[in-house]
Amino acid sequence: MYSSSEVGHIAQIRHLAADLHIEKDFQIVKSLHQHMNKFHLIDGSRQGTSSDNKELKDEMDQFIKAKQGKILYFNDSGSYSAKITKAMSK
Repeated sequence: MYSSSEVGHIAQIRHLAADLHIEKDFQIVKSLHQHMNKFHLIDGSRQGTSSDNKELKDEMDQFIKAKQGKILYFNDSGSYSAKITKAMSK
């Protein structure tokens, strides 16, 4: 059950009804947010786009703020790994 297209990916996620989706691509989170319960967005870069893009950063910040509690943002994979490791060691 694999798909390389975004539409196929969305269909798979809906079918699996997963509780948590871990993602780096903000556009995928934006596309799937209504079908998923919770997201961990790491670095939030758009595929092929620098995360320094101010318009994208502003859009992403507003979106995350509007979906507070549903989307957790992490600046980088190192901070994400540290948070997960700390949570699992409790």
